[in-house]
Amino acid sequence: MGRNVTTLKPGDEVMGRIGIVGAFATRAVVEATRMARKPASLAFAEAAAIPAATLTAWQALHKHGGLQTGQSVLI
Repeated sequence: MGRNVTTLKPGDEVMGRIGIVGAFATRAVVEATRMARKPASLAFAEAAAIPAATLTAWQALHKHGGLQTGQSVLI
């Protein structure tokens, strides 16, 4: 744990996006801002799916769909 990390502590179960590619590891070097505490109600497999699904949705709306500030999306 980096000395300037204040949002997480050793032993926290976390989820997040480590970069452009996935990983299967018990340890990784990543910016703390990319991580969040894993909700206790989620299994690790469920928590692992959230960052990929949200990134896919964001890319579809912003990169491919051209969504701009002030526009609305009907889902």
